[in-house]
Amino acid sequence: MNRDNPSGRARTHKTPGRAQRTGSSAKTRWIWIGLGVAAIASVLFLLSRPSDRGLTEVTAAEAYDEYQGGAIILDVRQREEWSAAHIPGSVVIPLDELAGRLDELPDEGDIIVVCVSGVRSAEGAKLLVAAGFSPVSSVRGGLRAWDAAGYPLEQASP
Repeated sequence: MNRDNPSGRARTHKTPGRAQRTGSSAKTRWIWIGLGVAAIASVLFLLSRPSDRGLTEVTAAEAYDEYQGGAIILDVRQREEWSAAHIPGSVVIPLDELAGRLDELPDEGDIIVVCVSGVRSAEGAKLLVAAGFSPVSSVRGGLRAWDAAGYPLEQASP
């Protein structure tokens, strides 16, 4: 029997071992790495988005006023859609061709982008703004809103 250990059982040391200390430290390190990666991804996402400066969404009435004032109407629907019905004097460049055909657009003047509902036109308008065109507008509600307001459309002949 040992005076320092009356029970005679072997004593275990309660101080955390290296494995316990490393696990906690490694976990903290991975948390910080994860936060760093998330921060970098967020910054890259924000930098990759085109600026919406110079881009506005307009109503059909506002688009019609600009159209009467000489603004260019850019229709980003497919040619078959445009042929069926379109705004008189509009230019058709399908959205999937727009990036490669920017040189067909004037460097100056208002550009109003239109499609059926306003979804493709918003994408086209963002592309134009990112390419340096300004001012650029997208018609909220697209040709549906334009037609519902009674503004002119050229229809295909049967």
